[in-house]
Amino acid sequence: MQRSFIYLMSFLTFTGCQVYMDPRNEPLMLVTEEEWSELTTVKETNFEIEPDPIQPPPELPGSEKIGFIDATTARLYGCRALTKLKMMHEGPYDHGIIAVKNRALSLGADMMVAGKMGEYKLGTSESNITVSQFNVELYRCPESAFEEDKINE
Repeated sequence: MQRSFIYLMSFLTFTGCQVYMDPRNEPLMLVTEEEWSELTTVKETNFEIEPDPIQPPPELPGSEKIGFIDATTARLYGCRALTKLKMMHEGPYDHGIIAVKNRALSLGADMMVAGKMGEYKLGTSESNITVSQFNVELYRCPESAFEEDKINE
């Protein structure tokens, strides 16, 4: 019994049957090379399509107050680390900053420490997609942390 099973598995392994399911519903048609070239010749019309300008995300009220700070200063001022935020935004870098500040506000942060941040262009020369990547640490700082800076201004 075991020997016949091994023979069956060997047979199936070495024969390598392949099944192809054709999803087309219309019948196939045989054509000559000349007929094919006539079928594939299409009168092309060049249309100039202007893409819509990319609009920035709307700023949430209060997100403009969220700023960037370095980690040492944040710790010296008594800021509390909340979390790390990793975010990708499809669009220009400036629009991504607005989106990051909106997200930071929704998480209760008032300062951010910048990590890896950058803008990347993906795609071909005809169709570029701009993607902005952000990796920031979010902090919540006490109100008294920046009173000294306000006096100096």
